[in-house]
Formats: sequence, structure tokens, C-alpha cells
Amino acid sequence: MKIRYYSHASYQIITASGKRLLGDPWVYNPISNNLWQFPECPIDPETYVDQDYLYISHNHVDHYCVDTLKHFRRDIPIIMRKYGELNNPMKPTLKKMGFENFVEIDHRETVKIADDLTISLYADLATTDSAIVIQDGENILFNQNDCMLSDEDAAHIGQSFDVDLALLGLPNSSIYPTFFEMAPDVKMEIAKQIAQKILRRTCNYGVLSGAKVVVPCASDMVFLSLPETDKYIGPTIIDVPGFAKENKLPFRVLTPAPGDYIDLNDMPDHLKPIYTNTEEMNNQIRALRNREDVRAVFAGVHEWMGQFVFDKDAFDRLIFRYLNHVQDNFEEIFSLALDKVADTELYRVILAIKDGEDKYGYELSFNFKDHKASARHVPYTLDADEHTDMILEMDAWGVQSVIEGALSFEDIRGGSMNMRRPGSFCTEEMMFWDTLLLFRVWLDNNDLAVKRENVSPRRISSVFS
Repeated sequence: MKIRYYSHASYQIITASGKRLLGDPWVYNPISNNLWQFPECPIDPETYVDQDYLYISHNHVDHYCVDTLKHFRRDIPIIMRKYGELNNPMKPTLKKMGFENFVEIDHRETVKIADDLTISLYADLATTDSAIVIQDGENILFNQNDCMLSDEDAAHIGQSFDVDLALLGLPNSSIYPTFFEMAPDVKMEIAKQIAQKILRRTCNYGVLSGAKVVVPCASDMVFLSLPETDKYIGPTIIDVPGFAKENKLPFRVLTPAPGDYIDLNDMPDHLKPIYTNTEEMNNQIRALRNREDVRAVFAGVHEWMGQFVFDKDAFDRLIFRYLNHVQDNFEEIFSLALDKVADTELYRVILAIKDGEDKYGYELSFNFKDHKASARHVPYTLDADEHTDMILEMDAWGVQSVIEGALSFEDIRGGSMNMRRPGSFCTEEMMFWDTLLLFRVWLDNNDLAVKRENVSPRRISSVFS
């Protein structure tokens, strides 16, 4: 088996007989209005689309880029996690695009795709994410990407497979604490603590899976239009070798540059990443930020944002109807993790929407004990009471972009939404976010978006002109 690093969480897996599987294709920038792939993918377009299979780990836009997927032939087999009918975040859109060949694999299920391609899938049951173990008869590869597996599942992989190499996620551009309201010194301290937590978690997957070699991945992006967020960039691939050495961990670490190959039967001792220290990384980010085509794209994005004029009546109609849909299908929509929050009587989120001088408040409530969901009008507020679990302060243009089918709530989290969380992160919050992301899917599936024209700002690709 060979792997070729494309970018971020996107790796091409080449089996012993030459079959090619590409995971999580993404080459269009920006995503979520300001996230940019860094470093960018250098693969030529003919090579990029010349694949036998695709694997999409989950529905976050840095792993599931619809603009990138448009370039692939519509009969290519797409491997994904098996979801329910109402909470599948990708398949309905892919079917509308013309894709027709889906290989859906359940948690801890193993499927033989071809003579020398067998895939075992593992899921984070509290989210929509997945990870896979790939076997070709000669080697075994574990692709964890973003999937926060339980220690039990990670250990099960180590007990069940002799893993030669593990691609382990190292998220570096996080919504928390970057876009949460808190004192700057507190935010910086939390960012440092999270960086260490991510390093420990990533390396722990390497230990539990028994991998001989670890490649840190899913770490190639930056909030490029927001230079003030650079100071919150989390751990990078160059931090992992030192962490592993300092803690005497039982695996080697390779840090490839985009385009590099790794032969699992003849693994190199060392690979040089595209940057080797923080100063180099920051200089390259600044150069990318100042590139003429990048500046032109962000100028276009800013102009595009101005087209959205908030239609409160439309949002009222859609958000209340959506929460009724959630309640009517509560068990199926939340089936991934209902058992983890069965005793939670109420999870309460305030949407605080600003439209110039006008301000609106909505409360979204989820009762996981009685399987109820509801929405109601409340006064606009940025102050949490004892019943509030989170407050999302957002600009009205962003909300309008969602109901017009242009962006999702995930897209506007980074830079167009400020968040306040009185307590700590919990499973209920993750389930809330997944439900909010499904709002866009629900709009698309039911043709309920307010309008369809001008739904995307200009994007550019490092691969496709």
C-alpha cells in the first residue's frame, strides 16, 4: 500500500494492485466564508479526479466540499458511514448532484470493496463523524481524521488490526475559543491548554491503535480573512514529533509535504514538511494572505455578503417549522447519541440576531428526556440566566444567507457569530450543533430555501482553474 498526501485530511490510498481511494476531497477556497486551505493542494486536475473510490468521513465542509465533488464522475463509488434516513447529512445532496453509487458502512462493520480493498468503519456515535481501517492484503492503514473515537473503539482497532500507519487528526483552527466571548488573557490561556489537549489526544490514538508510524493530518487551514485569529492557531504537524519523543511514545512520526508519497512497505525515516518552524509558517500565511488573487476573492466575498437582507417573517416560518420537524422525528434525528443524554430535561440556546438597529431573540430548546423540541420568541439578550446553556450572537445577513441556501450555520460560526457558553462543552452541545447543521439539509431536501440565485461567493481552487 502507498499513500499520497494531497492536503488537510485528503489522502490518496493506493492498494497493492493499484486501486485508488481518495478521502475527503477539498480544494476550493474559502470555505465557511473565511477558512483557507494552508498549505494548498498541489495535485494537477487530471490526477486529482483519476480515482476508483471516494471516502467522505463526515459533513463538515473541510471534508465534504460540494464544489470539489462536482469534478468527479457520477458513478464513482462513495464510501461513507451508514446514517438514518432523516439524519444523513450528505447522501440527499449527493443524490441530487447525480451520484448514485454509495457504499454505506455501519459502526464496527467490515466490508470487502474489492479483492485487495477491505474497509472497517468506526464512528463517533455522538456526532456524524467516522474513521476507517483499510486493508489491502499487505498493509493496514488507520485513517482517523477528525473522528473523536472513544478509547474503547481506538483500543479495539489496536487489538483487531496490526496497524502499519495511522493518519491522525490534529485540528488547528478551532471555533473554541477563537470565536467565544471572553477576556483576551483567558482566551489565550485556554487556547494553549487546548493545544496540549489535542496533542495528547492525537498521540493517544496512535498508542491505542498500536500504529508503528503516525502521520498528523486534518491540520491544513487558517482563518485567512481574520489575521487576528492567527494567535489562536492550535498545534501543527511540526509539534507532534517533539511531543512523541518527549513522552517516549512507541511510534515514529512522519510529517509529509503536500504531494509526498509514503510506501508502507518501505517507509522513509524522515519527511520534510512545507514549514519547519512557527516563523516559517507565519511568513507563509502572511504571503498567502497578501496574494493578489486571494485579496480579490475576499473583496468579492465582502461585497457578496451585502446582498442578504434579513427577512424576519421567512426565518420565523422556517425555524419554527424546522423545530416541529425535529420534534416529530426526535428519536431518529438524535438516534446517534440519545442514550448519552437520556436524563437531560432541557438544553436551551438563545439566538441573538442583530439587524442594524433591530434586534431579535429566539430560544431553541431540546428536552432529551421527553423527546421534545421547540422554538419561541424571547427578548434579545447577551446575558445568560441560570437556564441558558449557550448564546449565539449573529449578524442578520448570516442568518439570511442560511435561509437562502447560500451558507449553513456551520459556515457562519467562524467570524460571523460570537458565542457565549456559561458552562463547559457537553454532548448536548454537540447534538445541538449537528441539528443546527441539518437545518440547511432540511431546507435543501424540501426545496424551502427562500431563493436560489447568487448563492455562492466567488471561490478559487488550487487544483481546478
